[in-house]
Amino acid sequence: MTLVAERVKIRLPELAKDKNGALLQELVQSAQDRINLRIGEETLPSVFQSIAVEVVIRTYNRLRYEGLDSEGVDSTFSVKLIKDILADYETDFLNYINVKQRTENPEYGVLRFL
Repeated sequence: MTLVAERVKIRLPELAKDKNGALLQELVQSAQDRINLRIGEETLPSVFQSIAVEVVIRTYNRLRYEGLDSEGVDSTFSVKLIKDILADYETDFLNYINVKQRTENPEYGVLRFL
């Protein structure tokens, strides 16, 4: 079990009851894959573990509403789902990518006059 999965089980004890943990592992793997695609990495950097935990929890909470944009009951209760769960973390992803580019190429973003 990964550290991300263990942290999710602390926040969502109902996922700890699943004997084989297949759903939790799938949600963790999916979250890690999506984050890695956004930042261009093969493996999840440790700085993104907290984001992965939050993404897993959001995805789990959203499972029963799969395919819905919004739902309302009378005028007292409504649910509006976020289309892109990772959108809230876009600034973090862009900051990571910029720091990585500057680290790998010290001349990244430097303007030279000839």
